[in-house]
Amino acid sequence: MPLQFCVNGKFLDEREANVSVMDHGFLYSDGFYDTMRTYSGVVLELELHLDRIEHYAEMTGIPLIWGRRKVSRWIQETIQRNHLREARVRVTLTRGVNHFDFIRCKRPTLTIICEELTINTTIYKGVSASTMKLQRIYPEVKTIGITGTILAYRKAAKTRDFEMIFIGDRNMVREGAGSNVFIVKKGILYTPVRAILKGLTRRRVIALAKKSTLPVRMKDFSERSLGQADEIFVTNGLWELVPIVRLNGKKVGKGQVGPVTRRMMAAYREYVAEQTQH
Repeated sequence: MPLQFCVNGKFLDEREANVSVMDHGFLYSDGFYDTMRTYSGVVLELELHLDRIEHYAEMTGIPLIWGRRKVSRWIQETIQRNHLREARVRVTLTRGVNHFDFIRCKRPTLTIICEELTINTTIYKGVSASTMKLQRIYPEVKTIGITGTILAYRKAAKTRDFEMIFIGDRNMVREGAGSNVFIVKKGILYTPVRAILKGLTRRRVIALAKKSTLPVRMKDFSERSLGQADEIFVTNGLWELVPIVRLNGKKVGKGQVGPVTRRMMAAYREYVAEQTQH
């Protein structure tokens, strides 16, 4: 059976779930999105995702005219209609249709799509990454214009890297193409704070580290410090925590998953299990 998606509250088969070519999301990348993951049919931290959607709507000036509760219900109905247990769910809000007028659109466009999520679990044994010079414009919001991310992953495919890590001005580490970055140095966990998208998984890892009395420093660090780290891992709502064991072709630390990374991976999975129990 075809997947069913939600467009402005209407549920349609995938082939019928269309958006106008005059939509400002298509014309100008004028919109934002949020991606969430389900475990056994339960969205992890749904309320925090809804908080973020409301925050993005306020920052971009795109009104969430349907209201939080209705959008929450549509998200859950999209999952249920497609009988998905482990899924990726994406909510996208664009400014809507008004031809070439930048300012005024009569009504925003909301879409909710999903698909079955499969993760290659070998990534948790450690992956490779490379650095590249790139700093997002307006990184605080998941805008739908992600050309930089796409180019980064095309480059990663050529170099056979799992992730690309963006280096901004003054050679400071920012974030991964699709993730937040953590390093471990002398038993202390560090994560950048400026010019990044502060992901929900990043937020949870920081909270779990503090709860376990692991020292955490929310502080920017240089590409050189990244290269000298004892451990590196990246966080993403779909992948959870992924260890980086090779960076720019060289070993990170001993070239294997480090003890702090293992500890945080276990703590996060325990948290997920607690939150998604029926």
